[in-house]
Amino acid sequence: MRKLTLPNRAFGNLLEYILDDNITDINWSQGLWVNHLEKGRYKIDGFLLDESFIQQFYTKISNLMNVQFNVKSDSIKKAEQDLDNLLKKRNQLTADTKNIIGNDLVNIQKAGSRSTKVQDYSNMLNVAIDKGQWQEALRLAQLLKTQFE
Repeated sequence: MRKLTLPNRAFGNLLEYILDDNITDINWSQGLWVNHLEKGRYKIDGFLLDESFIQQFYTKISNLMNVQFNVKSDSIKKAEQDLDNLLKKRNQLTADTKNIIGNDLVNIQKAGSRSTKVQDYSNMLNVAIDKGQWQEALRLAQLLKTQFE
């Protein structure tokens, strides 16, 4: 059987991790992650790979193995970026909702319970907050707010 090899220079900055006998796995996912026998899994801080190196590297590997390597299409990259943006917006919405709910809840508690309906909304709001149900909590906070307008 023929041994397939690449020259060391083909591995670029990855070479030191490839040659380390304690590293059992190397992953690239929003940075370089390694599995180390003694240190466990961790991210290599400040490690960067440019797009041209990545393309050259996978091309060399796929040519060596005589297989086609399918790179993510632009539409998949765009979808991943859109998903990242949505997650960032959701996290910001969650933080904003917590602030709004917190401020409204303080005002409602200061005003005291004017009716059983207010007490019920307030109890349901506390349960929604405890469960992390931010949309429901925001809805209930807005309902409570209308009771004092």
